[in-house]
Amino acid sequence: MPGYSSGASSLAPAIYLPMVQDDSTLDIWNDWGALWRDVYLLNENNELVMVYNLSQNNLGNSTSYNTLMQHFVDIASP
Repeated sequence: MPGYSSGASSLAPAIYLPMVQDDSTLDIWNDWGALWRDVYLLNENNELVMVYNLSQNNLGNSTSYNTLMQHFVDIASP
């Protein structure tokens, strides 16, 4: 979301997944209809497979964490 990028530079080196930082020229947030804390899972063709919201599914809860992890595994598996 434009205007909320203060933590992006410190987060990016700590993760091994692609991350997009939106700005007012790209307007990805609005184009995708994103909500705060959405994780967009794409397949190998960059097609949207699902959206997993971290506000509704707190990763501090092992069930939510394991569910998201399994979605990653399922999408990455042939």
